[in-house]
Amino acid sequence: DFKNDDNVKLDGDCGYTFENFSDNMNSSMISMEVHGDVHISGVELTGMTFSHGTSPALIRLIANSGTEYSATIDHCKLSVADKGIEANNIRNLTVDQCEFDYVRNSAVYSNGDCKVSNSTFNHTAGINYGGNNTNLVVENSTFVKNRSDIQLYIYGTELSASAQINNNTFISCEEGSYLSIYDNVSATVSGNIFAGSEINIYKRDGEAKQQTFANNVIACKTFELGESGVEKDNIKVADITALYKILEGT
Repeated sequence: DFKNDDNVKLDGDCGYTFENFSDNMNSSMISMEVHGDVHISGVELTGMTFSHGTSPALIRLIANSGTEYSATIDHCKLSVADKGIEANNIRNLTVDQCEFDYVRNSAVYSNGDCKVSNSTFNHTAGINYGGNNTNLVVENSTFVKNRSDIQLYIYGTELSASAQINNNTFISCEEGSYLSIYDNVSATVSGNIFAGSEINIYKRDGEAKQQTFANNVIACKTFELGESGVEKDNIKVADITALYKILEGT
């Protein structure tokens, strides 16, 4: 945001438009063709225009397929952009203690092993993850009023992935937030709070994998568990107001 004049105009709970950003950067601020392990820490980036189409991510990392490089991104703040972090063919991506605000599409995208922890996502499209024979971990993070929170998708009947989504808080508008896990992803979803979020663990093409949805607090209108899911020991309350009463003092 070169002129420091950007403005975010809210349109309902989850919708928004950007104003005064046509003069911003239109390419990645940090872009690397990765040939070794990478560590990015303490960087704040804001303001990327994409008025002429979809722009690259603020931080874009790409490696050759089959390489074993790792990337760690911590204590960073990324905002007012089309995408936040995009990691292609990075074998291990770690995102820790980062903040994402007003990112229209994926705040974090990865197609390799990925761990996101202690981070916040506010008015973004959350985590977009899809990698064959890979693992996603999301823990101790907060998602507020995103258009989507976490989407795990693996296409093809021969492909599979795994995920652990534990101890996160999802507070979002009732129509705009999703935890979506395709059926050929084995997953454990435990210890989370869902308030006004839509949860889908549902059937898609591919073999049904073991999915466990346990010990979560659910205060949302829609909860759909696919045929391969196991639900146990969840606390269900009528609405967000009832949830606040349960959590008061904790």
